[in-house]
Amino acid sequence: MGRESKGSSAVQDSAVRLVSEQTTEYLSQKATVASVAVKIGSREETLRRWVMRAEANQRGGAGLASDERELLKQLEERKRANEILRTVSVFCAIGVRPLQEMMLGFIDQKSGTQGVVPICENLPIAPSTCNADKAGQADPAALSARSRTDADLKTHVLRVWDA
Repeated sequence: MGRESKGSSAVQDSAVRLVSEQTTEYLSQKATVASVAVKIGSREETLRRWVMRAEANQRGGAGLASDERELLKQLEERKRANEILRTVSVFCAIGVRPLQEMMLGFIDQKSGTQGVVPICENLPIAPSTCNADKAGQADPAALSARSRTDADLKTHVLRVWDA
């Protein structure tokens, strides 16, 4: 019969059982883990992780400790932010602010999958600007007087330019 490795399931189970049996003999779980780790020839951190995983499994959790769940959440947020930055970098040259129309078009295109606020955090534009633009598209009377005047003048300027 072969010798069991230190990380085998049976060794982990017996080490966790030792910690739970000896918990009442020490002031804290940390002290118990330190004592058992010395006895079985393991590192404290390794044994602590085995105990945390066993406790999570007993609770019916996914096997992740709360600090591991928080780390996973942060990694998912960073992955999403990186994806947004990758798509935004396509038209944002360094030191040059893109035209507002370009940014609004991009946000309209990507907002369904990535959301308006996360995109606006990576672009030099406020979410309120996007909301005002949407409101102006839906109801031109909601536009400011300056915006209405600009829209009227734009047609005249384009006509003169073409001429």
